[in-house]
Amino acid sequence: MRILLYLAGTLLWLALVYTLTVALARAAKTRTVRIALLHYSWQKQPAHFISAVLVLAVFWLGLVGWWLNGIWNLFEKITHG
Repeated sequence: MRILLYLAGTLLWLALVYTLTVALARAAKTRTVRIALLHYSWQKQPAHFISAVLVLAVFWLGLVGWWLNGIWNLFEKITHG
């Protein structure tokens, strides 16, 4: 039962990450993200630009790391019972 709940949670998490990734891709395609990053351009406000890029990087690395950790935990549960 716990494995089924874990699988359901993993699928829900995967759907959330996929939705956020598609939203980011659409925002980049429509230049929404580009406009936001141009607002804090490297030449005008380097500190704000660096902080915006770092926040985005930490956010996405955290999401990917959390998801990979979940996959690893699922693998451990399946292989070790």
